[in-house]
Amino acid sequence: MLQFPVSRPAARLQTRNAWLALVTVGCTSLAGLAGLAGLAGCAQGDAAAKGSPAGAEPGKPVAVTARAPAPVAPAPAAATPAGPAPAAAAPAPLPALPFITIDTATRTVTVEAAIAVDVHDPETPRVWLEVLACSPDSKEHEALVVTRARPSHIHAALLLIGMQAGEPGRVEWAGGQVKPIAPHGPGVDVSFVVTKADGTMQNVRPAEWITLSSTGKPPAKLEFLFAGSGFTRTPSPAAVAAGASAYAADNAGTIVGLTTFGTETIAMVEVWSPDSGLQAPEFLASSALPKQGTPVKLVLRAK
Repeated sequence: MLQFPVSRPAARLQTRNAWLALVTVGCTSLAGLAGLAGLAGCAQGDAAAKGSPAGAEPGKPVAVTARAPAPVAPAPAAATPAGPAPAAAAPAPLPALPFITIDTATRTVTVEAAIAVDVHDPETPRVWLEVLACSPDSKEHEALVVTRARPSHIHAALLLIGMQAGEPGRVEWAGGQVKPIAPHGPGVDVSFVVTKADGTMQNVRPAEWITLSSTGKPPAKLEFLFAGSGFTRTPSPAAVAAGASAYAADNAGTIVGLTTFGTETIAMVEVWSPDSGLQAPEFLASSALPKQGTPVKLVLRAK
């Protein structure tokens, strides 16, 4: 796994999002940050005391003998540098997050994934989509790609390239109407990279693998942002042993959403209900999608 150096100021680790970064790399308490504090030393000087001349009697003048000035020691010669100044300590390496590569220079997170659905089966040519990317055993039947990278690790990786999470959107039913609550957060450019048969790399926009049911054409524009999923009550030890997490997307598998579940790590800007009773399904997997199981890279770049 490639690792890239990055500086992580202690102040940032006191936020909710940085707490998540610590948790995902194995730190269980913020108390450990106390060990990062340095202790400053202090120098002490000597004070010279002054007194009366020795042998002086009260009421009598004191004879003063002229003395030659004390010789002044020559100033020491400037020390010749023995070599170049020692280099500053190298920043700590990034944590190794499985199936994830972090590039802080380009503010990019790359996730190993694979095509999740089969649009080339003549018996099931129409595949409805609700997410772009998901975890195994969650929504593979309605996702473009599936990855074994944990959603909370992807969240941590986005923090490490300098992003701050916002909040997912949601859909409410009020007054007999659907009320969309928009997500918010910093923009994320989402794309895929596929290795072609000749070994060349092909960059693919999500819209190239999606067809809109209402028009039969690809979406004109898809925009995404770092919503950051959310936190639930800390699960019991037994639930943790079974794979449960306090990070909502770890449990739901919603990494990059198309419809608005409210648990996605990366959300589509437009709110679209996953409930067909509230809003008709719109997104279909395109016939341009590679074969099921084809390895792809999910590329997330900070805007």
